[in-house]
Amino acid sequence: MMPSQYTGLVKHQGSALTLAVFIIVVMALLASALIKMLSSSNESVAVEVYGARALQAATTGVEYMSSLIFPTDASATDTGAIASNACSDLSATTLNVTLPTSSTLGLAGCSFSVTCQDRVIDVADAAPAENVRYYRFVSTGTCDATDWSASRTVQVEAKALNYE
Repeated sequence: MMPSQYTGLVKHQGSALTLAVFIIVVMALLASALIKMLSSSNESVAVEVYGARALQAATTGVEYMSSLIFPTDASATDTGAIASNACSDLSATTLNVTLPTSSTLGLAGCSFSVTCQDRVIDVADAAPAENVRYYRFVSTGTCDATDWSASRTVQVEAKALNYE
């Protein structure tokens, strides 16, 4: 009896199917990893945007408190004539403000909490002994998203222009 010339081909049947399934599984794993990486990138951009908004809200709080302590007077031409208030002169030394909500505003869903502290220091080495008032404003801005929130804190120190 003569050996068949097709016996070698019978042993290799189905190997292409195994190779195709392997390639499909590997490509599916690569695609899922790429999708996960892209969604993670989108979330980090959103966190960065909300962090920038929270920083702007905190800066707004410092500017608001500064405007209460150092009211602008358009008629003042001399820095010595610019009045400054003490923190105790305000109705509250801690202000909690929720910024206006609107779909067109960049700070919608954001708020700030700002505190005012002041201290009077005696400048003993000045020609006539004078007291200088120093201020510290600490503002925390918060922006809330649906399932997380971003918060930033800004601290500013200032000195009164006039002496007490």
